[in-house]
Amino acid sequence: MDIFPYISKYILGFAGLSLICLMVIPAPYGKFSKKYFPFQINSRLAWFLCEVGGLFILLPYYDNDSWNTSLPTTSKGWAAFTFISIHFLWRSIFSQIILEYMNPPRGTKETSALIPLGGLLYLPLVGMNFRHMVSEIDDAITIEGGIFLGLSAICLFANAFVDVMLNIWRKEKIEDRYLGAYLSREDIADRFALLSNIGIDSPNYFFEILEWGFFVLFTWRWEAFWWFVSTLVYLIPRMIWTSHWYTLNEQELSEIEEYQVHWQKYQWKYHKNCFFKLINY
Repeated sequence: MDIFPYISKYILGFAGLSLICLMVIPAPYGKFSKKYFPFQINSRLAWFLCEVGGLFILLPYYDNDSWNTSLPTTSKGWAAFTFISIHFLWRSIFSQIILEYMNPPRGTKETSALIPLGGLLYLPLVGMNFRHMVSEIDDAITIEGGIFLGLSAICLFANAFVDVMLNIWRKEKIEDRYLGAYLSREDIADRFALLSNIGIDSPNYFFEILEWGFFVLFTWRWEAFWWFVSTLVYLIPRMIWTSHWYTLNEQELSEIEEYQVHWQKYQWKYHKNCFFKLINY
């Protein structure tokens, strides 16, 4: 079996270039949104355009100078096809509809169109690579494979649940005019104590990594493995930057609290002096 089947090399190469960028600056969306990035568009639209490319698994793929319309021929191939389709349908469409309905405090921020442009240069190829993979799978589901697929589905559900709940809990926080409201590391620790105790501040990213790790064990295919590696390339820097953001946020809150304490002491001293001046007068 070819270690880099179909267009896996392109996917890995694109992920490698992205890693270089993500080591220098966090991807400018969400809590890392920046006003100075050009071509600002609606954040929901930007996310849809980023993720919808994965649904190219539903379309024919181009190979050997022609469009191949082959579909899965085994139960395992169809299971992989269905799982991937559900994942990208959730990520690109259903999650955004639900979050729009929930209307969490997201401020006035938008997302640069450069972000979905990058997604459109990447995820459609991922979808085509997966379509090639599922059509090439020639074995049936085993008991062990079914267990790994079930674990992958549980992690997909956990990732979706965490994404939704984080946006619900954001409504309890004070809103910044531009960025909106986000939870602190302490808020995450209160709700995900076990994960927080092992140093995980981004449970949604953690569950997505597990999702694709179990999926690799289910399919036992190189296409799935390289996608898993690419997912690590994108999510681990995001997790590191998020942890750094929490640290900076904690320092800023500490400085505000310290200022408030000193201000209260100053106020008490000021009012006490005024009181004695009034008596003496």
